[in-house]
Amino acid sequence: MPENLETTDTTPCAEVSAALNEPMIGSAPQVGLWILLEVRDVWEAKNLEANSLPDVANAWLEDAMDRGEAEGLMPRAQFIRHRRRPSDPLTVMTFRDGELRRQEISDYSELTAIDPLNCQMPKCEEILYFVCTHARRDVCCSREGLPTWQRLDTLSSGRAWQTTHLGGHRFAPNVLTLPTARSYGRVRVDEVDVFFADIESGAVPARFLRGNSALPPDAQACEPTILANGGHFVGLSDTDVKFETESGIHTTPIPAKLDLEILAGCREREWKTVEVYEATA
Repeated sequence: MPENLETTDTTPCAEVSAALNEPMIGSAPQVGLWILLEVRDVWEAKNLEANSLPDVANAWLEDAMDRGEAEGLMPRAQFIRHRRRPSDPLTVMTFRDGELRRQEISDYSELTAIDPLNCQMPKCEEILYFVCTHARRDVCCSREGLPTWQRLDTLSSGRAWQTTHLGGHRFAPNVLTLPTARSYGRVRVDEVDVFFADIESGAVPARFLRGNSALPPDAQACEPTILANGGHFVGLSDTDVKFETESGIHTTPIPAKLDLEILAGCREREWKTVEVYEATA
């Protein structure tokens, strides 16, 4: 544990991370294929390994993940839920190559007609919010995430979903926005209104930003610079990230990394050293 940091055995990991001023930029999981499936039952800590889904749904998820990994898509499956009645249809979504697709199904058996890697489901153009509320993975996710989800759902008129682990529960509340594919952290309920207004206006609220999940971590770490210059990512080398603006191709150095001792989570109470990116101006 870092010196001069006052904590107890019950201090939440999200509170410790904030007290350490742990940088979040560059911490978003890199994902080329998001698979989001509505599951209304209890989410276990390792929900893909232990769940109440029928065999057909688990087989569909396993096949999608295996094929996604074989194609180098870095797939990630999320369970999601909303305020629904048992008789309501189930929702399945995929996100790949900038396209969010969504469909309602009446039964999990209908998944066999959906290919998540080459999806023909209807496109979803509106911004959706996915807030981690995965209590059995880490208590911070439910304690911090639930109020944020409730407020976001009200503000967005039902466009916010609860979801399972998005990575980095010490940054709770964590929010994924699709189809922008950006991951945000520490979106606390008292700041949700400002966060929502920024997202809906097309802005990227930098103080919450963890990174664009479509980009590798080094590029995520440079995203504040790229956005400040009105550019978009082009490529990277060992030392620099290339981005393009109206005036042409530019480069910016990848920020230096620092070692930081952090509390990884509330369940194991494990302190470990991680590399974090120095914040860019």
